[in-house]
Amino acid sequence: MTILHGFTASIIKQRKEYHNETESKYLNIKSTQEDDNEEAGKCKRKKLALLDSLLAASKNNQAIDDDGIQEEVDTFVLAGHDTVSTALLCAIKLLTEHKDIQTRAREEVNQVLMEIDGEITIAAVQQFCYLERCIKETLRLCPSVPLIGRKITKDVQLKNYSIPAGTTLNIHIYNAHHDPNYWVNPEVFDPDRFLPENSIGRHSHAYIPFSAGPRNCIGQKFAMIELKTVIAGLLHNFHFEPADVKSDDDNQLTYEITLKWAKPVHIKFIPILK
Repeated sequence: MTILHGFTASIIKQRKEYHNETESKYLNIKSTQEDDNEEAGKCKRKKLALLDSLLAASKNNQAIDDDGIQEEVDTFVLAGHDTVSTALLCAIKLLTEHKDIQTRAREEVNQVLMEIDGEITIAAVQQFCYLERCIKETLRLCPSVPLIGRKITKDVQLKNYSIPAGTTLNIHIYNAHHDPNYWVNPEVFDPDRFLPENSIGRHSHAYIPFSAGPRNCIGQKFAMIELKTVIAGLLHNFHFEPADVKSDDDNQLTYEITLKWAKPVHIKFIPILK
């Protein structure tokens, strides 16, 4: 943890030094546009990155200090590593077990990359629609964090049970994602269940891999970009094949904070000759 905290501290230090060198002009909430726009007195709101937003808040004395900034950056950088790696492993395993879905995802990736000279950019990532559905279905079957706790702020009546404010409730995300009341054939890996027409009428909280409400995951969009980028690169360059090592409990899951496979996952990456 000392090494990891040192890493995030160095990120904050470098960004602070950058803003000191530039006299914090990029932390201004508003910046005038150049030329005609500036003369017309028009202003546009800048969209700051998370760390820049925190530094700007600290600079403007908005109730966050260096320790608070460190905690937020730790959450964004460190907490995301374990959850994203879990999701990545689950996605590759599921694609390995479903060759037709793997092929379809690869065809989409190859088509998009062919149109933009083979470079995976943000624009390319936004076009990986089927791959995104594959990832969403992965997170439904294997939510990286299968269980979360929430302390309720007011009394709640849950059927015949009265739960007083201040109680901590456990929310079983894994169970919700496998509930046949909300999912047809819940144990089947089917990315197309996330097509818009197949999502009509689904309860808004039947799918919550990143939690929900005001305390949901602050890094969910970044996590999706990471997953799409890495998986697209792998699909473009490799076929995923099951390894010869197999046992009856290969699909047994367990969890500590994040979901884990009970046994090591063995997958072959077969290079695609180009």
